[in-house]
Amino acid sequence: MTPGDGGGGSLSEYSDNEPGTPSPCVKNMEDYEMTITVAGEKKEYKDGLTLPELLELENVEMPEYVTVSINEEFVEADKKATTVLKEGDNVEFLYFMGGGC
Repeated sequence: MTPGDGGGGSLSEYSDNEPGTPSPCVKNMEDYEMTITVAGEKKEYKDGLTLPELLELENVEMPEYVTVSINEEFVEADKKATTVLKEGDNVEFLYFMGGGC
């Protein structure tokens, strides 16, 4: 089984650390309490994770300009700061680019 194959797996699959150690975004193994899907990849995060925390953990550049959808519903800009993620959420980051010809 490999990360991103949709088959789930051990927590170590989601970390660049040694097997059995938490990823840098989680302080203790006990903090792994929920699985969410981020940009099509299942990941383990602490229960009660907020959207701003996820944006930081996922290294989203210029998060103030990113549109976020959770479970195929857009998060209003004024609700980003208070949105708490829950088990099974499907989160997508959408970047709109201008331009044209």
